[in-house]
Amino acid sequence: MATLLAQETTPASNLDYLIAEAQRELGILLSAKQVEGVKKAFTHLISIITGGPGTGKTTVQKVLLYINKKLGGKNVLLTAPTGRASRRMAESTGHSEAVTMHSAMGLTNDEDCDAMSDMLEADFIIADEYTMADMRLSYEFFAHIPLGTRLVLVGDVNQLPSVGPGNVFRELVQCGVIPVTILDMVFRQAENSRIAVNAHRMQENNAMLDYGTGFELMEVSTAEEAAAVIERIYREEVARLGVDKVQVLTPFRKRGDASVDSLNARLWNIVNPAAPDKPEIKAGKHTFRTGDRIIHNKNKNEVSNGDVGYLDTIFLDEEGTQLAKLVFSEGRTVDYTADELDMVEHAYATTVHKSQGSEYPVVILPWLPMFYKMLRRNILYTAVTRAKEKVVIIGSKRTIYQAIHNTESDNRNTRLGERIIKEYHRLLADRKIAV
Repeated sequence: MATLLAQETTPASNLDYLIAEAQRELGILLSAKQVEGVKKAFTHLISIITGGPGTGKTTVQKVLLYINKKLGGKNVLLTAPTGRASRRMAESTGHSEAVTMHSAMGLTNDEDCDAMSDMLEADFIIADEYTMADMRLSYEFFAHIPLGTRLVLVGDVNQLPSVGPGNVFRELVQCGVIPVTILDMVFRQAENSRIAVNAHRMQENNAMLDYGTGFELMEVSTAEEAAAVIERIYREEVARLGVDKVQVLTPFRKRGDASVDSLNARLWNIVNPAAPDKPEIKAGKHTFRTGDRIIHNKNKNEVSNGDVGYLDTIFLDEEGTQLAKLVFSEGRTVDYTADELDMVEHAYATTVHKSQGSEYPVVILPWLPMFYKMLRRNILYTAVTRAKEKVVIIGSKRTIYQAIHNTESDNRNTRLGERIIKEYHRLLADRKIAV
């Protein structure tokens, strides 16, 4: 990263004219902060754009792509740490293709530490949802960026850090030697603006949230009560929108009635009950049946960690082995043996951590006293900002207040920021001596 930062570059010319043209052609009006982000991206080879929901990160990306094309850029790489995030990036920017960082570098799975030796063939790279990138993935990524390539990292610094080691995005934002633009104006003005406005209040340590249409609180005190309310609301919302549009998020995987495992077991039999015409396949402690909504939990060839899909059919191959055909977005189909289904679980409920990089029209979130270890601002913020139209919190105002005022996070023993500063200044000093 220090080597990339220390490159000498010539700022793009006619930026003001190109920004005005982009706004005209795309039919948008940029804020001063958004203009700042665009200018930094074309003045420096490395820059960062961070902001919460509704602050216009996607709009800036559209302008960046427009101006890059006008400047003659040809090899554009849009990438993100997960398959869901990369596909959402392609949809939101209108760009035809975006890929995971793993696939861009030839990292076929989480255990494979050998990326391709070739550098990335791109003169302009935008990496979205960078909060999710850990130390190892970032190391490979930065090592594969050729000199002269323009790189823009995009993310929300207030979200949870990566599941893997490190706190890379926050360290990069805070180190002080990388140009950073902080988008802090909320643009969404529809009913769902309560989500963006309340997310902004959380970051200001303001627990006086605005409840109403699009941001609801259902008061309960126990996990058992919460599970019953979640079941009722889930039924209503799925009947209204369909199972793809409704997601239950929870901080705990295994503990209590409001955990991922318990809620998945409960919701599974509501959404996809057993029937004589629905074959089933057993995989360890889990049972799956045709029609199940599933989530894949590891990188495996064409399937990425976090990809959500459906179990389409269960059948026997020529040797009599039972297989399950899983269908993922864009029509990708993969056959799994019972052993390989260990990489899969039901996806009616999932953890807040697992939801990063995703968006859902409706999010249902249990937020209970029993989650005391997880009642932290960044977890609540991440969960709430996954919702596009409506979030329903099942819990109490007291637990919400507790989370908003609790800014503790997992201690990450990383000195990445200060190491980048030290190496960057060493490279600049060497350059002066050489001159």
